[in-house]
Amino acid sequence: MKSMIVSSFAANIILLPDGKIRKPGSKHQKKIGEIQPIIQALALTGEQELVQKLIDVEVIACQGDTKYVAHLRYLQYCINYLREHFNHFYEGKTEQ
Repeated sequence: MKSMIVSSFAANIILLPDGKIRKPGSKHQKKIGEIQPIIQALALTGEQELVQKLIDVEVIACQGDTKYVAHLRYLQYCINYLREHFNHFYEGKTEQ
């Protein structure tokens, strides 16, 4: 199932350019490298499987003020927003 709403949501998430993420990098950079490709694909396709992949991403602690920690905090906020506002569409549940 494809969703234009979720696709539009993902397209509006700000991503770091791939060249800015060092490899192997810190745990925060690795997590950014895991999340961003899923968001990019979701923005293009709106596929339900990609929504589920994002919902299943394990959140890690983001304490600090570096640009990578701050960006990961932002991405995880977007994932939590997706969990709260769109997850019920894919699980057959309704918000109460």
